[in-house]
Amino acid sequence: MHIETGCLEIIVKRHTSALRKILSIGSVVFTVLFLLAMFLFGWPFLIAAVAMGIAAYFLWLECEVDYEYAYVEKELRISKIQRKSNRKEIAVYDLTKLEILAPMRSHELDSYRRREGQVFDYSSGDPEARDRYALYLSDGTCLHLNLSGEYAEQFLRIMKQLAPRKVFTY
Repeated sequence: MHIETGCLEIIVKRHTSALRKILSIGSVVFTVLFLLAMFLFGWPFLIAAVAMGIAAYFLWLECEVDYEYAYVEKELRISKIQRKSNRKEIAVYDLTKLEILAPMRSHELDSYRRREGQVFDYSSGDPEARDRYALYLSDGTCLHLNLSGEYAEQFLRIMKQLAPRKVFTY
């Protein structure tokens, strides 16, 4: 059996909630209001304006986030891309520890749902998405992923070659 090597990348755009957008816009508005209040009431409002400006920047970065899944030599590397420019690798998972990979609505996951462990959501955030998968590792880690697009089928095929009895795609 030959398992494909090389690198395979899938990019998933995270759904931005309305609350996150409102907080981002609201923080910009409050930054401007605090700056105006500084001119009227003094320097204490400058501190509030700077703090709110910093919050506005980080909220702005979080409004447009993509996740990149990169399969490289039996490892899944997850990167977070903010505003299409700031890219940071956030995790690397050893796929030889794979216990199961199945669609989120699959009955194959029933016995795994009650397990204790860390859950990391690297999906689009849309609970109704049909391409949402759960990947459980032997160390108790659970990953939520969206597997769609032109490379998703190839990724699933590679995973099936790696662990044929542990990957479900229906």
